[in-house]
Amino acid sequence: MRTFIYSTFFLTLFAFSLSNANTIKVPEEFSTIQAAINASTNGDTVLVASGTYYENINFKGKNIVLTSYYGITGDASYIKNTIINGSTPTNPDTASCVLIISGEDSSAVLQGFTLTGGKGTKWPDEHGAGIYVEGGGIFITVSSPTIKYNLIVNNEAINSPAGTISAGGGAIRCGDGSPHIINNVILNNAGMYGGGIVLNYCSEALIANNIINSNHVYQAVTGRQTFGGGGIWTYESLPGNDLPNLIINNTIIGNSSNTNGCGIRIWDANVLISNNIVWNNYQKSNEQINLTSSNTVIEYNNVEYEIEGTGNISLQPSFADSSFYLNDNSPCIDAGNPDVKYYDNEDPNSSGNALLPSKGTIRNDMGAYGGPMSLLFSEFSSSHLYTPDENNFGLTLPNEPITLSVSIVNVGSSVLLVDSASVVLNNSTIGIQNNFPLSIDPLKIGKLVLTWTPLINEDLIDTLLIYNNDNYSINPARIIITGSSYPNALLSFDAAIADLGNIDVTTPRVDTIIYVYNIGTVPDSIYTSVIYDRVKPDTALEISPVAFEVAPKDSVGITFSIFPPIVRKTILNIFQPALVVDSKFSIGKTHFTKTIKFQLTGITDAEKGSNSPDKFYVSQNFPNPFNPSTLIEYSLAKTSFVNLTIFNVLGEKIKNLIDKEQAAGIYQINFDASFLPSGIYFYRIEAGNFVEIKKMVLLR
Repeated sequence: MRTFIYSTFFLTLFAFSLSNANTIKVPEEFSTIQAAINASTNGDTVLVASGTYYENINFKGKNIVLTSYYGITGDASYIKNTIINGSTPTNPDTASCVLIISGEDSSAVLQGFTLTGGKGTKWPDEHGAGIYVEGGGIFITVSSPTIKYNLIVNNEAINSPAGTISAGGGAIRCGDGSPHIINNVILNNAGMYGGGIVLNYCSEALIANNIINSNHVYQAVTGRQTFGGGGIWTYESLPGNDLPNLIINNTIIGNSSNTNGCGIRIWDANVLISNNIVWNNYQKSNEQINLTSSNTVIEYNNVEYEIEGTGNISLQPSFADSSFYLNDNSPCIDAGNPDVKYYDNEDPNSSGNALLPSKGTIRNDMGAYGGPMSLLFSEFSSSHLYTPDENNFGLTLPNEPITLSVSIVNVGSSVLLVDSASVVLNNSTIGIQNNFPLSIDPLKIGKLVLTWTPLINEDLIDTLLIYNNDNYSINPARIIITGSSYPNALLSFDAAIADLGNIDVTTPRVDTIIYVYNIGTVPDSIYTSVIYDRVKPDTALEISPVAFEVAPKDSVGITFSIFPPIVRKTILNIFQPALVVDSKFSIGKTHFTKTIKFQLTGITDAEKGSNSPDKFYVSQNFPNPFNPSTLIEYSLAKTSFVNLTIFNVLGEKIKNLIDKEQAAGIYQINFDASFLPSGIYFYRIEAGNFVEIKKMVLLR
């Protein structure tokens, strides 16, 4: 079991004393931050007044505290008003806002700033992997500084010129060290890996109580590699040091990646991931955490789409309307690791209750506002616009209108207002159907509905302009929209699941007709096949026709036939085979799959004489997740005393469903959980020597 102790250094809000060291003031004594650093010695404090400093500073090996006046007043407004802007570097290859690259340790502290405009530093990888551009906001190598109480926004590491492999670490890049990154807001940064944070060959790094929001990974330069990790990307450990990196009590939300791990990617690294909220990050596979390491422990997190591990849940976090604070009814409250070392700070005026911004009791709250290092952040509440989908009208014909819905996701923490929208080139053929302003709540999706009526055969490439109140991005947002109106075969097919419901097993044959349409202008050749799923034998299903031609503006029906009496039965008798339709000539989508779902009920005459199963078995409950009831089916190979009991995640017995002797056979029992809150539960069956436990999820 891995354990660690938060040192009091990191539990103290203001971890330095101006009285015990020299204080160098900017701009009173030195006009630039770099000049003040150059004049400092270990243990000094460089105190920076409010203002915007167009610099790319280097700690130069100095173990100093570089702070805004937030460090001596605790007034969070200084964080937003003391800005290091790295957009005007002297050397374009050294364009990070801050460089810490000369062996600095944890007493080198950067705190209380807004870091913006950084473009990263060109650097040869310390382990011989080539040259990269890394660390848009902060570039760290062979050093272990403390980075805390900063707003790190609108930086990027995406410029990968000739001779480089890639670019990453949009906000922060850390290599070969043990940095501590605490209580920062890391917002709207970009890279080709690690849109927010990169840990490369790090051990004992601490990433704790950060808001990591709206950072993005994409292939900014054609031909360069992208490696995923929209919010956090980690790779390997320090040579000779296999102690885990700690990702603790962060809120990782609204990040995106074109590949592995839109929230977090762990790549051959030793990591403990605990007490985090990882939600609403975007990737085609919705893979919130990508894990390719056997040394990683993931526990007590709230992860969208569920992930295995002790104490992990997958429940809507329920955020308040600003800064991702938790609502009073959030399932993340008191849901983190119950170990005392993770406790929230206690309210001195209310024993046993958490001190704001934590809520509930002192058991750890998941997310950035829980645990011993939680604190009130600088106000950063902002809407943020993201469009996760490809925006293609598809194929149509001249004078035939076609509609496109453009998804607008608000991955920010306040209401997004779309004031208006327009297209650059094709105003006469593209209409926007919405009424404005369009209001989209935090973590919700709105739709812009566009209609294109082409007048000629053409390939459409246009730009949709979206005017909005996202203060952290370029306004208006610019979205590429495409389409084509050249005549050709164009297949249309309803691929939605067809649920046939219950079918009596004695019914000789059930036919379903599914139509294929050709809305193009030339004939199309169609080929059909079956995915049998669990339907055995193959002769229990039949499709007709198998190959055919469909004329333009015409349709053909495909008959999907089921022969219930010969379907080999399963415990639940629920089947989901699929019809596959392939087009030879369509210039649109050419491959479709339509699931045909059904459940067999009753028994055949042959089964009536022999209804005893040959083994003990308990099925996964169905449906799962469920609300509020679910079906559990089990089989007994012989007469046995059966005990079937429901437990919660603490091992407490909730309800006893069966406690009696039953004869051999197949049984079903319905569990009604209307009296229980959402959460993970377990059911345990004991029948003679047969014992099995399965997990189920109640989701309201």
